[in-house]
Amino acid sequence: MTTFKTEKCRGFFEHWASLRDEGQHAPLQSVFLDKAHPEYAPHLHIADVYDGYLVFRLIGTKVVERWGRDKTGEVVGEGQPPGMQRALYENGILSVSTPCGFRMEMMFAASNGSEISVEALVLPLETQDGKPDRLVSLSEVVEKLKYGDQSERYLNMSNVNWVDIGAGVPEQAPMSAES
Repeated sequence: MTTFKTEKCRGFFEHWASLRDEGQHAPLQSVFLDKAHPEYAPHLHIADVYDGYLVFRLIGTKVVERWGRDKTGEVVGEGQPPGMQRALYENGILSVSTPCGFRMEMMFAASNGSEISVEALVLPLETQDGKPDRLVSLSEVVEKLKYGDQSERYLNMSNVNWVDIGAGVPEQAPMSAES
């Protein structure tokens, strides 16, 4: 069983799991969006999985506030250290192909120079009709931001663990990264 640092990530995992049909490892994206939970929706983003990269498809309002802008349509990790971008992609592709989730702790540098600690949970969503694979991620700030601070760049991604959703987990350990 996965241990979560925040109640929000634990609660989100339970909500996500409750939307699966019997025999499914992940809920359909349409069901997930139709039954969006108001407590979690502002803290999540959905990304499309393409060959070699992830693209933000939908971003919640609290994530936009934390980042200081809406990154919908951008490549996940764009402008960040290459190791960070690669780790996000490699973990994401293994997450949809297994299927499983992953939980990680990340440190960001804030606009005021302070560091921000975030717990994130990434889970697959089922899609239909030839749409790209999708991942949903909820992230919760562990160390709270001051009003007006935005997280500008990744410092590291540590304590990365697979989350078994019923199909097992990859044999290889998830990637972590430092700037």
